[in-house]
Amino acid sequence: MFANKRIVSFSLSGRKRNLALLDRFLRVNRGFIDSHEWWVNTINPGDRAFIYQLAGRHPDFYTAVELEAPYDDFGERIRHFYMQRCQNPETIYLKIDDDFCYIGQDAISHLLEFRLAHPEYFLVMPPTVNSALQTHVLQRTSQLPRTPFRFGYEPFDPNGLGSGEAAELIHHTFLEALNREPATPWTFPQWEFYDYEHATIGATCFFGRDLVPFGGDVTREDENFLSSVKPRELGRVCCVAPCSPHLDAFFAHYAYGPQKEHLDKTDVLSRYEAVASRMELI
Repeated sequence: MFANKRIVSFSLSGRKRNLALLDRFLRVNRGFIDSHEWWVNTINPGDRAFIYQLAGRHPDFYTAVELEAPYDDFGERIRHFYMQRCQNPETIYLKIDDDFCYIGQDAISHLLEFRLAHPEYFLVMPPTVNSALQTHVLQRTSQLPRTPFRFGYEPFDPNGLGSGEAAELIHHTFLEALNREPATPWTFPQWEFYDYEHATIGATCFFGRDLVPFGGDVTREDENFLSSVKPRELGRVCCVAPCSPHLDAFFAHYAYGPQKEHLDKTDVLSRYEAVASRMELI
C-alpha cells in the first residue's frame, strides 16, 4: 500500500537475464508495491521456467499471468492483458518492461507521490535513461554530450531509438554519474507532453479508474493509444515526473529492438548488475 492505495506493478516478460536483474530492484521496493505480475510473453522454455521459478520463490509478491486464450498476434496479446488485468478502479498500476536495468532508490516512492499529487495527468512516466523523447530533453539540459550524436524530439528518432552505439553512450554517461564519489544524480524537469506526443511507456503509472470506462481496451497499439490517442480524446496530457539533484529517482531502460544487438556485445548490463550488487539489493 502507498497512501492507502493498492499498488500493482506488471511486466511483459520473456528475457531471463533481464528478469533476474529487474527482480532485485522490484523486491527491494516491496514496501511500496503490493504485488507484481509477470505477464508471460514467451514460448522459450528456459525463459518461461525462470518466470515461474520467480513466482514460486516469492508467491506472496509475484504472480505469473497467462492469458485465458492464446493470441498469436503481439498487439492482441498486449490488448487482452490490459483488458483482463488492469480493471480495478481502486488500484494504481505501474508498468515496468522486463528490460529495465536500474531503478533508483527513490524512484518508486517519488513516482507514486507525484502520481497521487497530479491526478490530472493521464499517464505519469518516471525520468528514464534511454527513452527516446526523454533522451532529447537530457541532451538539451546538458546531461548528455552534444556529440557525436544529436537526439531529435521524435519517438522514432534514428539515434534515440535506432542506434546501439548511441544507447551505449547514454548508459555509460549515466553510469559514470552514478559511480562518481560522491554520486552526481541526473535531474529532469516536470515535462508535459502538451502536444499529445507519442511517448515511450516502458515505465509508466496510471489509475485503474482511468481505464475502466473503456474496458482497458488499449487497441493493438497500446503505446500510441495510451500516450497520445486517449489523452488527446480526454484533453488530459501525460507527464514525466521531475527529478531534483537530491533524488535517486531515475529508471534505466536497457534497449530498444534495434539497439539490442550492439548493447549485448558491451559491458552495459554487467555494469548495472555491479551497481545492484553495490547497492546491496536482495
